[in-house]
Amino acid sequence: MHRWQKESDEFGTQAFGGYGKNRHIRAEPRSRAISLYVSPDELDALKTAATSAGFRSLAEFARFRIFHASDVSPRQQVETLLASLAVVLRKLTYTLQRE
Repeated sequence: MHRWQKESDEFGTQAFGGYGKNRHIRAEPRSRAISLYVSPDELDALKTAATSAGFRSLAEFARFRIFHASDVSPRQQVETLLASLAVVLRKLTYTLQRE
């Protein structure tokens, strides 16, 4: 009875939700996926740059370029990334409008 009282005090109406019901609130994921579509030529250039810089994968290369740029604040890094994404979106929109 003591345990049930403690759970009732801690979880309120969700204390006894039934078998298989999780009463704990899920935390927001710490990271989110970013999808970016590039042309085959752009992909080849990225692969070449990553390989020549000594990175094992494109993801590792991208993370390094985003988060470890020298002499640039994190805010400037995000602004640069957003500006780059805006250019890609404009190119994509232009290409889709032509088709």
